[in-house]
Amino acid sequence: MPTSLAPRGSAFDALPDDLVLAVLKALPLDDRCRSAARVCARFHALATHPLLLRELDLSVVSGWHDGGAADAHLAAKLESLCTFLVRHAAAHLRRLELRVELCDGDMPGDACCAALHTLAFRLAAHCSAYGALEELSIIGHNVVEPLAAGWCVPLAPTLRRLRHDIGDDLEHFEEQFVAPNLAALTRLQDLWITGREQQLGDDTVFPPALTRLHLGCFDMFGLPTSLCSLKQLQYLSLAYCPLEEDDLEPLAACPALTQLTLECCFHIPASLAQLTQLRALAVDNTPEYDEQQPEGRLVLLGALQQLQGLTRVALSGMAWLGGVPAEVGSLPQLARFCWHNRVWQDLPDPLLPGGAWLSSLRQLAVPLNMAALSLQRLTAAQQLECLAVQLDSSRHKRTDNEQRQRQLHQAAVLAWAAQHPTLSRLALGGDELETLADWRAALALANWPGRAPLAIVPSEPIFDELGCVHSIGGPW
Repeated sequence: MPTSLAPRGSAFDALPDDLVLAVLKALPLDDRCRSAARVCARFHALATHPLLLRELDLSVVSGWHDGGAADAHLAAKLESLCTFLVRHAAAHLRRLELRVELCDGDMPGDACCAALHTLAFRLAAHCSAYGALEELSIIGHNVVEPLAAGWCVPLAPTLRRLRHDIGDDLEHFEEQFVAPNLAALTRLQDLWITGREQQLGDDTVFPPALTRLHLGCFDMFGLPTSLCSLKQLQYLSLAYCPLEEDDLEPLAACPALTQLTLECCFHIPASLAQLTQLRALAVDNTPEYDEQQPEGRLVLLGALQQLQGLTRVALSGMAWLGGVPAEVGSLPQLARFCWHNRVWQDLPDPLLPGGAWLSSLRQLAVPLNMAALSLQRLTAAQQLECLAVQLDSSRHKRTDNEQRQRQLHQAAVLAWAAQHPTLSRLALGGDELETLADWRAALALANWPGRAPLAIVPSEPIFDELGCVHSIGGPW
């Protein structure tokens, strides 16, 4: 029987466009446009389909080159990307996240900075013409053009979220104050600014519609008094800032402010106690320096006594407190609490405090040993729905005694969790991949009549949700 010599069609030929688009969307932009687009005419047309250009997450890296070659290579990539975005994406782009970096943290040269300068201004001009871009994140340590240049102003009619991160070095740009250019972004609701070259002054005018604001890596002392004009501000995060005693006073005039995060700041300002409108407080490794910790302890404990409306508290990298303060236990409305160890070490007092907070507590995230030693007190938490435990993630090899103690703590927490009537989630995390499987297997053997299903889930998302996550270089 003769064999047909006609070419067979690809399996993709039978797929509708929406399924092919789903496949192409899973590819990085470079692979989609340089490789997949060359497969056939259909792929070439779909590679730049508007549905694939609405949201873009892009990373531009210089590659391994010596000297000025790395700068030139990165500049060429940025010029090519600029051409693509202007020609194909500007009319459809709604969200863009762009990361720019040189290998080994090298400093950029004039060519790289000029290319990114051109990209920022051209992209803003073209996107403003179509009015589609709502979220923009540009991260490039020592590369990104400072906000003072005003390149983002044309996006004012549509931009709702802006992240602008130029890093924490002081070697490339001269200091530039973030000027009234920001006031033009009248629709902006979420603003993230990080970079020591960008300074704040009392003449800095923030977008009036802001509801979320993150300020990081600022060298100047004091926050702008203009913050008190942000009547819609609900969330403020300050990271790596040299705060002083009265720096938070302007925030008392922000009636909507209910969430505050202090990360690696020099001090805990005494004016924190004045922010009685707060409902959520996260403090991470603040004060940053050991010599400030005795004073910081007094300030924090005094503030907790005044902030009786708190419903969520996260304390991370605060082992110098010696343990969870008794003042936490006196918060009558506290529903979610997190204690997170950045560096693993034994605490002088690992027990959780008793008190009024247990009657309102719904989510708790603490180290394994703290949970195991506090189980008797936690029995009073009759509304507790989620318990997340942080396992020792240190790299040192555990002794036989340490391993035995850990196993006893695990067994105690599991047995308690299986019996607690309101608990629906037990969240676990650590350095051992088999941890979750072992605990699920043990839980399956525990047959508790009438007990609602208890889910075993990873703990990292719970800790992040409660505020124990680094903001600098982290997710938006």
